[in-house]
Amino acid sequence: MEGLIAFAALAVAALVGWAIAEGKSKAFTYTKNQEEQDVEDKLAQQLKQNGYTELGIHDILKNSTFRGFSAV
Repeated sequence: MEGLIAFAALAVAALVGWAIAEGKSKAFTYTKNQEEQDVEDKLAQQLKQNGYTELGIHDILKNSTFRGFSAV
């Protein structure tokens, strides 16, 4: 019986913590200001100049091997 009470208390604590986290995420929102956006755009532009391309999951799986230690 004590285990059941402990589990119920843990579940209640988890739900209270989840509710607090949800409330904080709704109350305190974050938006980038213009300076942060400019820096991000500048970094993205530098990456593109150096020939960087972002790989998708299909590109990664196409060039990967899954043979374990023998792949090295």
